[in-house]
Amino acid sequence: MDVAVLEVGGSHATAAVVTPGTWQVTEMDRAELESQAAAAQVVEQLADAARKLPLANGLAIALPGPFDFATGVAWYRGQGKFDQLYGFDLGAALRTELGIERVMFMNDAEAFAVGEWTAGQVRGVERCLGVTIGTGIGTAFLADGRVVRDGNAVPPGGELYKTKYAGKPLEDSISARAIQRRYTNRTAPEAPSARKTEAPSARETAVPGARETEAPGAKETAAPGAKETGALGARETEAPGAKETGALGARETEAPGAKETAALGVKEIADRARAGDTVAREVLVDAFTDLSSALQPWIDRFGVTSTVLGGSISGAYDLIADALTFPATPTPDTEHSALLGAAAHYLRTT
Repeated sequence: MDVAVLEVGGSHATAAVVTPGTWQVTEMDRAELESQAAAAQVVEQLADAARKLPLANGLAIALPGPFDFATGVAWYRGQGKFDQLYGFDLGAALRTELGIERVMFMNDAEAFAVGEWTAGQVRGVERCLGVTIGTGIGTAFLADGRVVRDGNAVPPGGELYKTKYAGKPLEDSISARAIQRRYTNRTAPEAPSARKTEAPSARETAVPGARETEAPGAKETAAPGAKETGALGARETEAPGAKETGALGARETEAPGAKETAALGVKEIADRARAGDTVAREVLVDAFTDLSSALQPWIDRFGVTSTVLGGSISGAYDLIADALTFPATPTPDTEHSALLGAAAHYLRTT
């Protein structure tokens, strides 16, 4: 049975058909998405993308959190995307709009990892890990191809972003915006009282033995009704507003020249590093050294033997490989893997 899939990001919706067995992806169409539009408009945009697909068997959707993937209710807040969907039942709206009975949602980081396990860099590996870095950091720990979210061997919910590093939320140190901020702070011209001094990175300030990755097995208090049971992809329900990946603390006062670097993403910073920008290279190495320090205890505890990298991290791998303390392989196409993973999960739960 072919599977109709949408892979949804903050600025796009990719529609595709995945064929099991061969795991070929066909009929791909990538459309721009106005993610900050009103809820009804977002539904219309997603429905328009889905209508390009054969929907007789339903629809699988891979998208970022915070989202209740089991019920289809969105909890985006302060993310810079989908904020108008807060508390909105996206699943019910799409079922009605498309006239279909089944719409299945899956976290995009988990879909990526499952796709790589199904037909990618970690195919068939017993214990593996998928890591993506975009707006925030996504992780998925897999045992025989199934996502593990519970137990002392993985971070809370299997999600590294829920831990702290050097006494602050991990994504303040490791995310696309954190990397951008580090670079901007180090390259923007100084102006009296115009720029907030960036706190030294954890790697620079850590006292031996005092680096704070949250201890493996540390548990967060679950929101009422948070624990969901079921097969792959039905992860814990997020408490409203629980994951605020876009919040990097107080907004810094813009320094003169900051606009020039403000639009730079990880890709552009990596390009500058390859062109000889030593600050760009140092910023990337520092960030991924922090990632290694935060992730290594969980890799050891879970018994990960292979790690696959996606998102911004894969495009900068040649620059940061030596900063990683664990063996890893970058994937050439994160989006393709997420489409495969969502389709594989859909088939498992049919």
